[in-house]
Amino acid sequence: MIGKKECKIVIFHEYDAPEHYKGLYSKAEEYGFDIDYNVFRYVRPFIKSIFTFNFKKTATVVNSMKNLIKYMIVKSTDTIIVGIAPYNRYMHIFNLMSKKNRVIYFTSQTCWDDGEEIKWKRGEFTRSVWRKFLKDRETFCVTHFAKDAIKPYTANTCVVYHSIDLDRFIIKDTDKNTDKCTRNFIFIGKLIDWKRADWILKFMAENKQLDITMTFVGKGPLEQDVIKASEVDPRIIYLGFRDRKFIESNLHKYDYLILPSRREPFGIVLIESMCCGVVPIASNCEGAQTVIRNKENGFAFDRHKYDEFCITMHEAANLKRKIYSTISKECIRTGSLFDKKAIGDLWIDFICKKNSSASYSSLGGIYDGNIL
Repeated sequence: MIGKKECKIVIFHEYDAPEHYKGLYSKAEEYGFDIDYNVFRYVRPFIKSIFTFNFKKTATVVNSMKNLIKYMIVKSTDTIIVGIAPYNRYMHIFNLMSKKNRVIYFTSQTCWDDGEEIKWKRGEFTRSVWRKFLKDRETFCVTHFAKDAIKPYTANTCVVYHSIDLDRFIIKDTDKNTDKCTRNFIFIGKLIDWKRADWILKFMAENKQLDITMTFVGKGPLEQDVIKASEVDPRIIYLGFRDRKFIESNLHKYDYLILPSRREPFGIVLIESMCCGVVPIASNCEGAQTVIRNKENGFAFDRHKYDEFCITMHEAANLKRKIYSTISKECIRTGSLFDKKAIGDLWIDFICKKNSSASYSSLGGIYDGNIL
């Protein structure tokens, strides 16, 4: 640890996703940071905890509520980090909080002024509150796309990618299999419309002769569609929801990860698969453009074109093992760049103002605003 504990970092995030701050947590002990993570959507979690008799969760929710009220009223030396979607009404609270405290914004958002996913939140009063909050606001951006999108509001930004704990994943033997082996694909994520699990099911139904397996991990509204497909096609395997330990222990067993999302600001599962040597196949959303170089460390296709998705899937399924091995090894190299310790340095540089213009390129790293 460097010095005594002298800094508390309080995180308010819209939902329970502490993995988004993995890099920061990795440096907490070294730099003497006390990190307090809070989820600020309270009503539903509180009610659920009561009805399920999960009183530990109840206590956590109550403590988060106390912290929110505290920092609205009290001036402190603590650093506050807020992760919240654009035009969320909670911003009234954080605007008030920022008058007395150092509040840093954290975002992966790449769409502020257009796009159907935020139009309904764009009332002028709400927008004015956000403009006030964002003006010259210190901001962590998950990608360069997010940084560019927020430029009209603040230039006081730093790109800090999501990160992974490399030690928890198993690296596959990329030279083990032959050209005659069945290719194993996996989808990990919510079974919802914009993740496009339906594209995968349609592709499997149209290509019954293809010697591949397709495993789905996750839950959501399309779950029954996946279950029905698995009942008539033995190549389709549905595992339901699985925890992090399962993913970390089993991801390396697959050849390809599929992520055909309509929108994906980053997609942590991309770098998780790559660090194992599992080759990603993804739509050209911002996340894929950040980490994938097409046909060098993965495959990418136009997010709007189902036909292009199909062509890419066929190409991957029939890829020669020697070529696959080369791509897989490059995936491993790319995935290693997102180790939590390396990304943690960027968190620290910005919070401690060692280098406010830090970017991952300074670590010899990734492809700034790549490529497709």
